[in-house]
Amino acid sequence: MTPENSIKVNYKKIVLLTFLYMLFLLLITIIMNTWPQIKQSLDGQVPPLDVWLNHSLKLSNVYLFVIAIAYIFYSLLIKEKQKVASALTDKDLNQ
Repeated sequence: MTPENSIKVNYKKIVLLTFLYMLFLLLITIIMNTWPQIKQSLDGQVPPLDVWLNHSLKLSNVYLFVIAIAYIFYSLLIKEKQKVASALTDKDLNQ
C-alpha cells in the first residue's frame, strides 16, 4: 500500500471530543455534588465558597473521571479505527 492511499486516524478529533465529554462530566458531577448548596442559594441563603469547593471535587470523583475519560478515549479511538479500516477496504475493493 502506498502512503497516498492510506487514511490516517484523526487524533485531534478524538482528543477534542474526549475533552468535551470531560467538561460535560465535570459539570454534571459538580452540579450533583453541590445540589444542596444550589438549592440553599436559590432560597437566598448563599453558603461560603469553601463549602462549595469542599463538596464539589472529591478524590473518589477524580478516580471516576480518570476511568471514564480513559474509556471514552478508547471507545472513540476504536470507532475511528474501524471507520478507517472500512474506508481502506472499500477503497481496495473499488480499485
